[in-house]
Parts: sequence; structure tokens; C-alpha cells
Amino acid sequence: MSVEIAIIAAMEREVRSLVRRWPRRDLVAGDLTLPAFAGDGVLVICSGIGGRLARRAAVAVFASHRPRVVVSAGLAGALDSSLEVGTILQPATVVDAATGARFNACGGSGVMVSVPSVLDRDAKSRLAGSYGAVAADMEAAAVALVAGQNGCPFIALKAISDEAGFPMPSFQRWIDARGRIRTARLLLDSALRPAHWLALARLGVNSSHASRELSRALAHLIEREGAALQPALSGNRN
Repeated sequence: MSVEIAIIAAMEREVRSLVRRWPRRDLVAGDLTLPAFAGDGVLVICSGIGGRLARRAAVAVFASHRPRVVVSAGLAGALDSSLEVGTILQPATVVDAATGARFNACGGSGVMVSVPSVLDRDAKSRLAGSYGAVAADMEAAAVALVAGQNGCPFIALKAISDEAGFPMPSFQRWIDARGRIRTARLLLDSALRPAHWLALARLGVNSSHASRELSRALAHLIEREGAALQPALSGNRN
């Protein structure tokens, strides 16, 4: 299939509202088979959580397709206390916290920082004064790096799932090597820690709301980018 817009998200649930009626077209990335969904000139790939896996998915996209635009989509944590759950961000700059590298993104404003692990409230507070960033994610910088290596325009589109002061539990131990949530482990650990129950319940509700807003924003982006690409595509057909 011809892919004009490639969208890389960490988890299927982040984009479920967008792709629920799209045919599945899995993408092979080395020894991994990644869930992917095909629309009209659009491929949505679910890479798993984390920059390493997002980079692997982006490399696989360029190995099998030549998209004209690559989008890192997903959920993000607020560093700015004014950002509410469901707020959509399209930053102009993405910073890799691990390397300090800065990447330009198309059509946005402000700064977002990509970090190697899920941030709790204290970590957010420490990071808030760095980079001038208003939010943090885990995958955008990795996707931006691969897009730049392939001379492809890059867009980051994120929805806030946890406010700056949200009491995030230590989430990293519940993520496996393939970037998936260890649901059974999470439920077992949480059963032994009643203090986590309310936070996890809130996070579930917040993430569902943010994912719906993200899917709406992605639908608008696909429509907008598709219209922008149409003159070039028409020229290629002539």
C-alpha cells in the first residue's frame, strides 16, 4: 500500500477511536511484528512504550514505505500546571532528555521533552525548570531522529493524560521488554497497595479521555495533511 502519512503511537488504546474500523496491516520490525492499521494513505503503527521501540518502528516504516510525513502520537504528562487532562499539544521543538538533542517539528509551538521512563510527581517537578518544556513523553525524540535521518518532515501530536501534580505511581516496573503494560502484575501489585487504587482509577479515566481527544486531533491532522499533500500527489500522477 502507498503510505503518505505514518503515525507511530506507543499503544493501540491511545488511537483506538481512530483506527477501530481500519483494516489491520501488521508491520515487521526485526523480530517483532507490530500492530498496524491502514487508512487511505495513512498507516498507524503501535510500537510499544519507550524510545527504543518507537525508533525501531520508525526504522521499519522507512524500510518498507516512503511516507511524506511522520507523526509521533500518544499521551504525555504535563510539566506546566496550567495544562489539563485532554489538552492537545503540537510542539515546535522536541528535546531528547538523554542526549540533549533538539529536533524541530512542523506546525507547532512550544517545547516538549522526551524522557526514558514514566515520570512521577517529584520527577516532573525537577524537570519542569529544564529545557523550557511544558510536557514530557517517551517516544517523540526517537521518531524525530529517524525522520530527520530520512529527510522526512516530522510532527508530534500528544494529549495530556496526567497533570503536573498527578500522584503517578512508580509505573516502570509494570512495562515489559516489548513496551506493553503487564496488566496482571499491575493488578496484583495494586491489590497489595491500596494507596495506589485511587490514582490508578483516575489515570484510567484520564487516559481514556485523553485518547479520545488524541484520536479526534489525529483525524483533523490527517485531513489537513492530506489536503496539503494532494497537489504534490496530483503532480506525480500526471
